[in-house]
Amino acid sequence: YCYIESTLTVSSKWGFELLGRGVNSTQLVWVGVSPTNIVELTDVRQANIHDFSVYVTGAAADAAIATFNGADAEVAPTANRFHDLFISASGGDLNDGFRFDDTGAGGDNNQEFYSIERVHVGGYLANAFNIMGGQMKGMHFSDSTCSSAPLAPASACVTSYGCFDWQGGGGGANTYYDFALMNNGCPYVIENGNFEQSAKFLYTPGPAGAQTHVTVTGTRWSSIGGVARGASGATRRIVNYNFSGGLTLIGNTFGDDGTGSYAMTANAGTDVRSEEHTSELQS
Repeated sequence: YCYIESTLTVSSKWGFELLGRGVNSTQLVWVGVSPTNIVELTDVRQANIHDFSVYVTGAAADAAIATFNGADAEVAPTANRFHDLFISASGGDLNDGFRFDDTGAGGDNNQEFYSIERVHVGGYLANAFNIMGGQMKGMHFSDSTCSSAPLAPASACVTSYGCFDWQGGGGGANTYYDFALMNNGCPYVIENGNFEQSAKFLYTPGPAGAQTHVTVTGTRWSSIGGVARGASGATRRIVNYNFSGGLTLIGNTFGDDGTGSYAMTANAGTDVRSEEHTSELQS
């Protein structure tokens, strides 16, 4: 174990590597006295962060890993890779697992083309992954998982003002939505995921703004054992889609507990296309 009492800060590094000997062998335990970030990366480019775990067991933390675009004009934060990480807040309060933050001196510029692979975040109160900036594009998630803290006030696997694609992995127990997609200038793709026990699956704001498109393929969503499901037999709205662009659903399974109907809402300007789609979903 490595006990962390204050924020571990890395600034202005190109090609930096932070690595452990595996999630079971290298364990960072947060024991800080104030709710702040555990690891902060500011103006870090093409970093490789991997093979360790972070535990929040008693003290409160804001984010386990936070990234910023700072004031360094020579090092633009981009193309960072995070893989084989395990983040757990089993006994303490953690707001976000990852926070790609837009409050640095450089705002939401850069912070693009990040890769998040085989990363698990559990026990969070707000987001497993929080993409805060509208200029944060090309974020790629692969085989990553999320599991909210029980009774979190309004939790999501991914809340994104930037652009990303999600491949494989899954999670659940979120009390808001699994995915809250906030940028109507992004094409979003969610593929081959497995999500269950959450209140709802997908949310987008709108309908104002540019048209965009969201595609969900080969994904399972189930409310079995889920939170905030409503009474047995009631219609539960699991997709609330308000973008002006299109929503394409291909080869998914939504709702398989047999206890009620599932509804999807979309604004009048949305082109909804559903192909080879198995569900109890009602439009």
